[in-house]
Amino acid sequence: MQKSMTIIIKINDWKEINVDKLAKFIIKAKNNNKQRTGLSIEKIKGILNKYYRQDDIKYVTANINNKIVGLLVIYPTGADSREINPGTTLGGNPIINSNDNSTLICNKLITRTIIWARDEGIQSIEIKIPWNKIDNKKLYGDYRLIYEKLGFKLKLEYVEMQCNLEEEPEYEIFIPENFDILKISEFEEQEIYTCYCISFKNGDARFFQYQGEEEKLEYFRDLGYPDGLNEEASIALFQNNRLVGFSFVLPDGKNNHISCMCVHPNYQGMGFGKLILFIIMNKLKEQGINTITLGTEIKMRAFKLYNNYGFSIINNFLVYHWEQ
Repeated sequence: MQKSMTIIIKINDWKEINVDKLAKFIIKAKNNNKQRTGLSIEKIKGILNKYYRQDDIKYVTANINNKIVGLLVIYPTGADSREINPGTTLGGNPIINSNDNSTLICNKLITRTIIWARDEGIQSIEIKIPWNKIDNKKLYGDYRLIYEKLGFKLKLEYVEMQCNLEEEPEYEIFIPENFDILKISEFEEQEIYTCYCISFKNGDARFFQYQGEEEKLEYFRDLGYPDGLNEEASIALFQNNRLVGFSFVLPDGKNNHISCMCVHPNYQGMGFGKLILFIIMNKLKEQGINTITLGTEIKMRAFKLYNNYGFSIINNFLVYHWEQ
């Protein structure tokens, strides 16, 4: 007969965390679940110290006999919104090192998180889970059932895409009369942000509809403002004193990232998105950039544009959303 176990769930602050112990647990759990990080203990500790040591971050641990067997991090994304296990290191789903009791531990971790959120007046929680390149779809499918039973709803399917610029031609650029291509750095933040908001408000991006006003501005700045302003491929399409569309491109060695590309709704469906994309790709090729990445919702029209011009999916995510 299997010996009964008591699973203790704790809500921990950073000061209560043993970073060395936590880093070892993360690597061991991921290796046991065939999710190798490729990172050393010291690298994991560095990531935890750099990104996950804020006072308002909470660590929810599942413990058996004073030994950690499960973990999730509640990460602030706004005044009353949180995300579970953000980033590639933590990877969305709870990190659990107990295959025989994984679903039970997951259930207890998520349930305790929801109780905490209600007590603290947190209005929403998101969890973004990888889906196309996982080794145990049955287990992760069981986790999805737990999220849904506890009130999480599937919000959207999100993909990361990559293009090998060395395999792409230099595209012919035709700038219509009375249009100009300028550096995005020549515009004030408010003008860029206004174009961004109206573009996504009237577009088919579902993420924008879920965000509050404060969260929209925070997210916009996280996309690369002002970091992307000085990149040559961060450009603006301009006509008659109006910002028609723009791009933010973030440099990262030989691989750059399109963090945002949008077109004002009055100009959508006229080929300006393709024009901006061609300009970005040509400029990066001129700089000797080898690859470019971006993220998009799979049901957006933009997905078809990227797919038609050399981009392929490298990661696929499901985003689940819970709210009071």
